[in-house]
Amino acid sequence: MILAIGSSAAGIATAIEAGIASVGVLFGMLAGVLPLLRHTRKNSIELGQIHRLVNGNLTAAKQHELDASRRELVTLKEVQRLHTDAGHAEDQDARAEIARTTLGIAKLETEITERRALDVQIKQEHEGER
Repeated sequence: MILAIGSSAAGIATAIEAGIASVGVLFGMLAGVLPLLRHTRKNSIELGQIHRLVNGNLTAAKQHELDASRRELVTLKEVQRLHTDAGHAEDQDARAEIARTTLGIAKLETEITERRALDVQIKQEHEGER
């Protein structure tokens, strides 16, 4: 019986040594991966910054387009009013253009709102990674 216990103890010791060796290999692998993870994290943060810059610039361009569309709509409506005040029949093409411009303004407003919300979300995500 003592011999059997001794054999079991030797087997357990061998298993523990093998486990320790496996853990050592695992730590070695992790040590090799850590610089890659740091590099990946840095790239992710840089990509986030680039995305914010590009998105910000595109949002600014869309805002400029929205502002111009609003000015255009005011002008179209004023020309239409002057035209009818002068006794001319309502121009259906001008009316259709006013409708298209109004729809375009609504779409731009929605897109800009969504872009700004996405930019805030991405900024918060990347600040949480730091």
